[in-house]
Amino acid sequence: MRFGFKEKEIYGFEAGCLKENPASERVLLKCGFSQEAELKEFQWHDGKFKDRLLFRLLRSEWRESR
Repeated sequence: MRFGFKEKEIYGFEAGCLKENPASERVLLKCGFSQEAELKEFQWHDGKFKDRLLFRLLRSEWRESR
């Protein structure tokens, strides 16, 4: 993210994970992302629709020390 924010002047990053995957959610939160939305029955996975969480991190929110 340092490269994107500092070298490429990217405004923000988006990421997502299945709601049933708390380990991925913890990684995103630890990296400074904030949850923006929860999409109900959004993604087909393992034979059924599952909820997806969407996260974002803006340059103004990012701290390089992470």
